[in-house]
Amino acid sequence: MREIDRFDLLSGINIPYDGICTLRSLTLNDIRRKIGYSNYNLYVSLLSLDIDKYIKITGVDRDLLKDLCIFDLMISNEKLRYDFQTALSTFILGKVNFMESIQAFEVVCGKNVGTIDRSNFENVQYGLSQINCFPVKKQNKNLKFRNEYARKLYEECGEDGGAVDLNMSLQNIIASIVAYQSSYTYENVWSLTIYQLYDLFIRLNYKIPFTMGGIAWANGNANEFDFNAWYKDIYENEKEI
Repeated sequence: MREIDRFDLLSGINIPYDGICTLRSLTLNDIRRKIGYSNYNLYVSLLSLDIDKYIKITGVDRDLLKDLCIFDLMISNEKLRYDFQTALSTFILGKVNFMESIQAFEVVCGKNVGTIDRSNFENVQYGLSQINCFPVKKQNKNLKFRNEYARKLYEECGEDGGAVDLNMSLQNIIASIVAYQSSYTYENVWSLTIYQLYDLFIRLNYKIPFTMGGIAWANGNANEFDFNAWYKDIYENEKEI
C-alpha cells in the first residue's frame, strides 16, 4: 500500500494512484455544491467499511463470511453495489463502471483504464483514506496515525466500530477554524480540500498550547520553552495509516 507524499496531499491536486485510478482531492465547495453533506458522509462510511463494521451493522454471523472480503460484500447486493459505485465515482476521477463479467469496477480516465477488484480494493481504500482523512482499520495493532482526527476517530469507533465524536464532525471543524483562524471566513473556507482542512485544524491544536507555553515562560512560570516548536514536522517518524 503506497504512502502518498504529503507535498501532494497539501497541494490539493488530483493524485494518480498505483496505476489503478486517480484520486480526487475534494474541496469543501465540492461537498457543499455538488455532493451534499449527507451523501458525503454516506460515501465515506461505505469506503471506510471493513468486515467488523459490516458485521456490527448487519448482525450477520461471522462464520457465514468466511473467505469473503469487504469488496465481495459490497458488490453482492444490487442496491449496495450502486451506492458503492457512486461513492467510488465521487472520490475517483473519470468514469467508474461495474463489469459483471469480471466482478470488478472499470475506471476510465482519459486514455488510462484501471480496474478495482477484490485483490486491490484495500489498496485503493488506503489511498482514499489518506487524501480524505478518514481512518481505515488494519490488522497491525501498533498503529500510528496520519493526524489527530484519524486517531480520535479510530479511538471513538473502537475495535468493532461505534459512534463518532461529533466534535470531530466536518461542520464542527469548519466552524472551529473560522472562529480561531482569522484568515478563514464562511466565505473563503470552502476552497480548502478535506486534507488541507484537517491539516490546518491539527496545526491550530498545536498552536494553542505553544502560545500558552510562551506566555507562561515570559511570565517566569516555566523554566524552558522551545521557540522552534511551532514549525516542527508534526508527522515526523510517524507511520501513516
